[in-house]
Amino acid sequence: MNETEIRARARRWVKANRSEVVRRYATTSLAELARELHVSTAFLRSRLIEWHVPIRKQGDANRLRRRARPGGD
Repeated sequence: MNETEIRARARRWVKANRSEVVRRYATTSLAELARELHVSTAFLRSRLIEWHVPIRKQGDANRLRRRARPGGD
């Protein structure tokens, strides 16, 4: 399986698993999630916009993650 087939399969998975993608986007940055899912950030952003998910600013996911740590400074 070459890179093109992997990316095509990943895009089909993203389209078929909307709720999982949106749930994971809630705690992960767009770029990080795109890397994990093996899709481009442009593709992932367009799906999120199509699904009416509010797109966060670039640093917001990091702030969410820092706040979510129990007992951390």
